[in-house]
Amino acid sequence: MLLFKQSQKNTNNPFNNIDQGLLDSIALKSRKSDYERYVLLGFSPFHYRQKLLICLAFNIEIAEISKKVSEPMLANIRYQWWRDALESSHKGEHYGHDLLKNLMPIFRSHDNLQNSLLTLIDGHEMEIEVDLPIDTNEIFNYAEKTGGILNQLFAEILLDDEHETLEVAKYYGTLWTIINVMKCIARKDLKTRLWLPEKQLIKEGVEPSLILDIKNREILCKIVKEVLLEGQYYLSNIPTRLSGNPNARSVLLLRGIIVKELHNFRKVNYDPFLMSSSIRPLATLVILSWWLIMRKY
Repeated sequence: MLLFKQSQKNTNNPFNNIDQGLLDSIALKSRKSDYERYVLLGFSPFHYRQKLLICLAFNIEIAEISKKVSEPMLANIRYQWWRDALESSHKGEHYGHDLLKNLMPIFRSHDNLQNSLLTLIDGHEMEIEVDLPIDTNEIFNYAEKTGGILNQLFAEILLDDEHETLEVAKYYGTLWTIINVMKCIARKDLKTRLWLPEKQLIKEGVEPSLILDIKNREILCKIVKEVLLEGQYYLSNIPTRLSGNPNARSVLLLRGIIVKELHNFRKVNYDPFLMSSSIRPLATLVILSWWLIMRKY
């Protein structure tokens, strides 16, 4: 993974102590599990990439709990273990997982890191709930606490104090998560919560257990459209050249992929069953490179 090779020049860099084999393993898993965010890290300055990769890997680790654990109680135990482990790592005590050891240098340089990671855990814990979210507010709350906080965390690491950029980064991360959970509706093989607002289903007179039936496809598309339109409401009001700071590229270029996926949803009339699970890797690189050339960040 050339994007994340350790630098031999700066011997004071605490991340030079990370085993290269471990770093490669983390990078490979991140590339497979969250390709778009992984690629975006490559647009950040080199000396930030390992920090960002460790944080991305943490998010992936927490996100996998709801998919791997069969019982909510067992999942809650895992979430609490990570909370306790973060508290210990923040105090300089390491146990139980290589990620925790590698988070400790970041704790020392970023005061808000622990709170952000705890919020990520709280957000992902919402994934194990059985009931549908009551309304779109609950869906957006989940998206903000997961993808929104993650992208804002990246921005906090990359930038000194650009409050507007941090807020926009969180918004982009939130909207990207909304897009992905709408796409996941069609992926029945995954043990994921169905992120459709119960109030809307009641309003449409559809039983939640029947919403994925072909006879209810038109209603499903209508609800998905309403959720996505609410999510993108503020997008057109945000200037495409917001910061101009090269450090902000990897968090603000996410907008390019968001715009592409919203366009793809419109083309298929907001039918999640007609959406590809991800943008093709080459297409992702082309989109991001074009937005970079046009300095849309």
